[in-house]
Order: sequence, then structure tokens, then C-alpha cells
Amino acid sequence: MSNELAGGPHVTAALLCEKVLQEKDGVISIIRVVDRFIRPRPTQQIPPQPIQVMLVVSLKAGGFGTGNYKIKMSIFKPDAQTPIAGIENRAFFEGGPDHGANIVSPLLLLADEEGLWWIDVLFEDRLITRVPLRVIFAEVPALPPHSPERS
Repeated sequence: MSNELAGGPHVTAALLCEKVLQEKDGVISIIRVVDRFIRPRPTQQIPPQPIQVMLVVSLKAGGFGTGNYKIKMSIFKPDAQTPIAGIENRAFFEGGPDHGANIVSPLLLLADEEGLWWIDVLFEDRLITRVPLRVIFAEVPALPPHSPERS
């Protein structure tokens, strides 16, 4: 195993879900894992619709010692080179390669662009994984014009 791979941190999970339950002992339950979202195609009458999810990143320390480390998530629209938003957290790892941290962050995105979005996960400014988020636009049938009823 290469030194970089042995050094960690190691990704146990990186995903989007509907809900996260966290027990008093720190154990989490991940409910309804999702990565595709269908929204109406935005028009002058229909504004872009929000996507509300939880981002979960679970890491094991590997070769990193006890300490507080910066975990950053950067959100990219399809074909974008710069992030539209970022979330920064601090995670405490308490000694031992099998000890870790769970980062749970709520996300609220405006689905204004169709395609494959990415959420980059960085540990101390080093990319360690990416989470995909697919936005699919669906056509909403136009309602026929309302005509008054005749008696």
C-alpha cells in the first residue's frame, strides 16, 4: 500500500440523503440515499425549484493523529470550473487509525441548471472524493386557458 493511501483519511461514506438520525452514542442512520432530482423545467411562470438534502461525509483517520482538521465541501454546477458555494467544517479525530468523524450538513440548492453537479470533499485543502448530484428537468404540461362555465 502506498504511503499516501495508508496515510488517510479514508472515506467510509460520502453521499446525499433525505434524513440523518444521530443517536447519543454518535452512531448515525442514513435514510433514503438519493443522487437524482427531477424538477420542472424553469420558465417565466415556473421559477427554479429548490433541492433540499443532507450531505453526509464519514471519514476514518488512517495515519492522521489526534487533532482538529478542516473538511471543506465545494459545490459545482455542470461544466463549472469554480464552485458556487462551499461549506467548511472542523472535525476532531481522536487517535487511532480506525477512529473517525461524521460530517452531516444540510444543503439547499436552487435547481437552475440541468445536468451533473459535483460536490468536492477536501481534507485540509486536498481533494479526497466527489459526490454526484444529477438534476433532470421535466416538462410540465401547460394548463388550458380557463373558460367560464356556461349555465
